[in-house]
Amino acid sequence: MEIARGLIKYGLEQRVILDCINEILKLTQVTSVNEHLFRSIDYVLKQQRLPSADALHLKTCLNTKVHKLVTLDEEHFHRAEIKQLTEVVFPEDVIAETSFA
Repeated sequence: MEIARGLIKYGLEQRVILDCINEILKLTQVTSVNEHLFRSIDYVLKQQRLPSADALHLKTCLNTKVHKLVTLDEEHFHRAEIKQLTEVVFPEDVIAETSFA
């Protein structure tokens, strides 16, 4: 899976990606899925001090996953869709630790 390979390649923990998703969940209405997704992920990745090329690659991987699950012309993220995203990306033991599992 692309996300898993990215996590291993860049030495990121799954918790970092869950933090990104949690940031997305905090906003209930957005004008642009891409704008909010990138802003949220930027915030978390900057804390990890990744080289920008690595961060961009990881954001692109996540963006692709979100595009498959979220209708881009809607203004609202739906918790069920984001939960579905996490189920695709993370193993059950990681999901069980999250507040939206």
